[in-house]
Amino acid sequence: QGMAGFGSLDLALDAVETWLKANDFAAGSRFTMADTYFGSQFVWGLRFGTMPERPAFRAYVDRITQRPAYAEANAIDAAIIKVAAQ
Repeated sequence: QGMAGFGSLDLALDAVETWLKANDFAAGSRFTMADTYFGSQFVWGLRFGTMPERPAFRAYVDRITQRPAYAEANAIDAAIIKVAAQ
């Protein structure tokens, strides 16, 4: 497990958890484009049970989803879905 590319999902999640305990976002203290991808994986993963529920993951998702831009994007998605369903 000391070689690059060798490990396990649990080890990777442990590393991410350690990072998120010390940092607000994927790249540190500021929201960046990395969080748009990284965050979506956690939002969906926690919502649908494919990501383990851990306090650091939940806190990260809460930070992501409380951003005004997140609410705006969800409103746009909801409007598109509503039109498509008609």
